[in-house]
Amino acid sequence: MLIDVWSRKIVGWEVHPEENAELAKWVIEATYKAEAVTKGTLVLHSDNGAPMKAGTTPAMLQGLGVAASFSRPCVSS
Repeated sequence: MLIDVWSRKIVGWEVHPEENAELAKWVIEATYKAEAVTKGTLVLHSDNGAPMKAGTTPAMLQGLGVAASFSRPCVSS
C-alpha cells in the first residue's frame, strides 16, 4: 500500500499471495504514473524488506527520479 504522508490518502495498493521485487516495482510505477508525479519531487519511505532493496526496485526508483528512504534497522523508537 502506498500512502501520501501529508494527506494520508491511499494512492496505490495491490494484494498478492506473495511479496517480491517485481510486484513492488509494478505497483510503484503504476502509482507514480496515475498520480502524475513530477520527476525529482517524490521521496519513497519504506521498510528494509527484500522487495524494496532488490536490484530492480532501486534502479527503477532512480530512473523515475524518486529518492528512497529506508527505516533504520535495529533501532527502537
